[in-house]
Amino acid sequence: MITNRRTFLGLAAAAVSIPLAGCAPGGSAPASSSAPTDVNTDPASLPETTITTLDTWTDKASMQSQWVTAVNAAFTAKYPKLKVKRTSATFDDINKTLKLKLSDTSAPDVVPANNGWQGIGTFAKAGLILNLDAYAKGYGWDKRIPATIATMHQVAADGSQIGTGSWFGAPIAQGGFITVYFNRSKLDKLGLATPTTFDEFTTSLSKAKAAGEVPMMIGTQDQWLSTTTLFALMNVFAEKQKIADFVYGTGGAATDIGMKEAGALYQQWAADSYLPKNFAGTPGSDSGQAFVEGTGVYYFYYSDSLPFNNVATANKFGTFLLPTEGMPLQATGASNQNFSIATKSKSPDAAAAYLDFASSTEAGDIALKTGVMPFNGTFTKPADAGALLADELAELNAVQETDGFVPYFDWASPTMLDTLGAQTQLLLAGKITPDQLVEACQKDYDAFRKSQGK
Repeated sequence: MITNRRTFLGLAAAAVSIPLAGCAPGGSAPASSSAPTDVNTDPASLPETTITTLDTWTDKASMQSQWVTAVNAAFTAKYPKLKVKRTSATFDDINKTLKLKLSDTSAPDVVPANNGWQGIGTFAKAGLILNLDAYAKGYGWDKRIPATIATMHQVAADGSQIGTGSWFGAPIAQGGFITVYFNRSKLDKLGLATPTTFDEFTTSLSKAKAAGEVPMMIGTQDQWLSTTTLFALMNVFAEKQKIADFVYGTGGAATDIGMKEAGALYQQWAADSYLPKNFAGTPGSDSGQAFVEGTGVYYFYYSDSLPFNNVATANKFGTFLLPTEGMPLQATGASNQNFSIATKSKSPDAAAAYLDFASSTEAGDIALKTGVMPFNGTFTKPADAGALLADELAELNAVQETDGFVPYFDWASPTMLDTLGAQTQLLLAGKITPDQLVEACQKDYDAFRKSQGK
């Protein structure tokens, strides 16, 4: 099974964003109704309890599942009275049912609510997830979590805006970017080095095609994977602040965010046969598996989300971020899950202790030992780090240095992923123009903003 960043954000074990039925902005309760003030942030003093968690890592053999299993064990070892009962489901299933789960008295304590309006924005507005400000202050999240990352987990107190205000989730200490994977042996066979400029990358695509290779493996039957490359390319053509302003609703227009230029180049790559035959009819999970098994030189995907079940397999591949010419390095990335606490949780103090641990440097060190990319800080490469993990740490530390984290564009509205997934499919098929792609994005955005009275 393939997993991806929609495993948590969706970034999924394969997924497509599905609107949350009956959970539109303007829900039953204001966000401020779920803001506890009398909290305990001393985990050692908490009574014995079992914290129920839900995540999207359904493949027990995956390295991400191995990571969270190790984190849970380390948490209980540190706080023996606090046990963790973990369950998993695909993002697709969670996206369909999470509102109902959160509305039930037996709701899990910790849930993987998607970032943006698809998840925490809508759930906070409806009063279904807890305002975590008191815990953030008590545990010092605002001091140890970078501001650009913290913003991804915040919603205005009245539920009117994402990217500002109160904490309604916390970033786990395992994360990733939309990155470019490459097959090491194929790149060597082509006599090519890892691209360090955007021109070098585009030139290598034509050389791969000339050599009879599939330059870029992809499968867009599920729509969502078609947006991955688009979002990565937008970072080449627009500064991070313009994209962030649009996503968080603080300014700008769809014409300012590099989408037209990214769409034009993406469409040209499809016309030049840089993508595999029948990519439009290939499920994302099949395309990822095919890449791991040797089809394709490059693959745009999410860090640590290809079906690598061991370090030896992972090290056959490398990864790099698209170079951003004339701008500081920036990349679309986030923690590999937003964890929120259900308002109906019977053990919110214990659940908050779990969020604190799962977002900590200690949990990041566990990621390193597992062979996956940590998050929420700068980490030193272990002496025994595999080749892929070494690439990922270089990416993380480079983006930390420039504070170049760009929010996922589909967070801009509850339906943006659906809209852009469908429109990008049409773009790659040559049925719409890049201008029409931009128009569809703006139309979706405007309709949502209007529904909010903006």
